[in-house]
Amino acid sequence: MMIVRKVIEYIYERYILNEQQQQQQQQQPQTQTQQQTLSTGLVGSGSSQQDGNGEQQRESDISKSIDHIELLCQEQILDLSMDLRTVKHFMWKGGGDLVLCFRTKS
Repeated sequence: MMIVRKVIEYIYERYILNEQQQQQQQQQPQTQTQQQTLSTGLVGSGSSQQDGNGEQQRESDISKSIDHIELLCQEQILDLSMDLRTVKHFMWKGGGDLVLCFRTKS
């Protein structure tokens, strides 16, 4: 059964990190053109190293997601160790699909 912690990690990865990446990509084209003009004679830019560091940074950011996001059901903050079946049984108490909301902590 899926636990609340995994749902929070998914939300963080899908929404928060994607927003940050999009903002960085919008800023990168300007800096990349400047870097390309400076390094026209160089072979190999070390992009594979940067990709590996990016993966590690992304994983560490996802593990910090618990500090940034709260998951709610019926306006009650959910415990990280609860599974979704327990949430549906004790908090949702209704038929149909389980509706969860999230908010970022300030």
